[in-house]
Amino acid sequence: MTSAIGRASFALVDAKTRILEAAVDLLSRSADPEISTREVCEVAGITAPALYHHFGDKERLLSAVVDRGWARFLESKRAVAARAHEDPLDDIRSGWDNHLAFARENPNFYRLMWSAGGVASSAAPREGHEMLIAVLERCA
Repeated sequence: MTSAIGRASFALVDAKTRILEAAVDLLSRSADPEISTREVCEVAGITAPALYHHFGDKERLLSAVVDRGWARFLESKRAVAARAHEDPLDDIRSGWDNHLAFARENPNFYRLMWSAGGVASSAAPREGHEMLIAVLERCA
């Protein structure tokens, strides 16, 4: 039997997830990296106060979206790193090709991730940097 508190907690988590997924979806489909909170609310099926309850402001929502972008980016980087070549220069080329492919396939995420205001709240950028350093050290 689920308690009222358990159901309320589930509903809150579900709303936060819906908001984030709506923002990610809008950013993925948009020709412009600017998404409006009104559009996010419409797609998520929530009200503006619910969005602000979960994220505080648009910047924090975008920070969570940037974290999702970094997660996607690192997933592709890890897949490339798992296929290490004998020649570390080939690993650098593969990594760069992967980087460019991500930018082409996810232009709005890429712009947000690499913009001055697109700071991720996770350790993902550091992990990406460490992966690059590891490949470069193999070349030394």
